[in-house]
Amino acid sequence: MFDLSGRVALVTGGSKGLGKAMARGFAEAGARVVISARHEAHDAYSATKSALLGLARASALDLGPFNITVNCIAPGPFRTDLPMRVLTEEQQKKFVEPTALGRWDAGASPVSWWGRRCFSPATRAATSPVPPC
Repeated sequence: MFDLSGRVALVTGGSKGLGKAMARGFAEAGARVVISARHEAHDAYSATKSALLGLARASALDLGPFNITVNCIAPGPFRTDLPMRVLTEEQQKKFVEPTALGRWDAGASPVSWWGRRCFSPATRAATSPVPPC
């Protein structure tokens, strides 16, 4: 896949769903992984995401002079165990309606897809709060 030996990955929401899959994949690729679990109510979800984007932007500016890149991943819905287990089929359909593509991920590994973009030698100079979807 890719080698993250000597790198550190902070994964917010890493205790379940996509975050858990990402944390596991980064660890398997050799990264030291720090997991920050979230337990906020559903209505606080958007505020939390906005705060993380602000944190990523500020951290990118603060850490850039030290040759440290900061990337924040804000993907669309992936078919992980959490949403498939807790949402009914009707809820799953409604969940993706307001998204840009109106569908769940087609099945690509989120770890592989995002990892190649955030940790590729070709993007060493990139510090992007949110990679384009």
